Amino acid sequence: MNSTSNLSRTLVMAIAFAATFLGNAQAQSEIFISDGANDCTAALLNLQVNTASGNVTATVDSLADCSGPATPAITSFTVNGSASGVTVDEGVPVTVSWNSSNTTGCISGGSLPNWANQSGLATSGNVQVATSGLSNGNFSLTLSCTSSQGTIAAGNNPLTVQIQNSSSTSACASRPPPPNMTRAQQINFDDSSANAFFFAEVFNGAFPGSSNSIRIRVPSTQYVAMEFTTGNHPASAVGEMQIVPVNLNNTGTNSRIWSVSQCPGDFRPFLIDAEMGPGCVFGPSQGGFRFGGTNFQANSGVCALEPNTTYFMNFFYTDDAIPSTEQAHNQLNVDCPETFCGDAMKASGVGF
Repeated sequence: MNSTSNLSRTLVMAIAFAATFLGNAQAQSEIFISDGANDCTAALLNLQVNTASGNVTATVDSLADCSGPATPAITSFTVNGSASGVTVDEGVPVTVSWNSSNTTGCISGGSLPNWANQSGLATSGNVQVATSGLSNGNFSLTLSCTSSQGTIAAGNNPLTVQIQNSSSTSACASRPPPPNMTRAQQINFDDSSANAFFFAEVFNGAFPGSSNSIRIRVPSTQYVAMEFTTGNHPASAVGEMQIVPVNLNNTGTNSRIWSVSQCPGDFRPFLIDAEMGPGCVFGPSQGGFRFGGTNFQANSGVCALEPNTTYFMNFFYTDDAIPSTEQAHNQLNVDCPETFCGDAMKASGVGF
């Protein structure tokens, strides 16, 4: 039974009111009591009033239905199981979980782009939130829930996700990768692996790397975005990412969409063409990808690269068409028939 001091005073007043009718007589009765927030039914036994002293006594047999409106609460709110925050590498998704009671719906907030400003969340749940394309720094997550008594906020607002090891910049926040895939953290070789964020670590040297053939494997739901910086190459420089025929055990293959952009996971020819020329998004193709110096800026078959400039070489396995709109870009999907897709690749160049 829940009660308040107001309810207790109301009960005494109700007993006293009943006593004016009962005098010194003993009685068994049931009365209805309300303090405005709680409605109760009290069963009273042996109600007695001493007219000389003014004392009122009774035995309360039961006091029912006094709970009042249920109190809303957010009982948990975590990211990767933490009630305060986590640190992850850019591209690694985080899992946000929450539970609430006596609520009708929840609303997300904060500065983490793929979490904030969702007004139709369930009263309890968990979602995986992408971090691809985010720059280094702290991003906040908040949660509030609605109820018949108003809106409540999570007691541990805000949670914090700290992004580290990002090769992205704040300018890329408006150029996120396709939401249906995540950025590969590692590229697997025959008996080792390399950091997939950097071209030099995958291809054993500064762009365009060594001339050795590299047998790579990429998880089937991921795209690759390798950061590289060009040197002081001449305008006539030319090079190619070549595909070398090879059979890799337990590894599928498919056509690829390639791009070179100043943002990771950016396959938008409708933006990149205007910035770099028409040859920097290519595919779907089972062949390689050509690049060169600024002499090729009008060449739709060669990606023209400025000297001393940082780019990302992006690719993923798919039969999808190159997107012509932002909506189509957001609908791109990896299409890999195995747990991994891969090829043997070799970079070569003249003048780089």
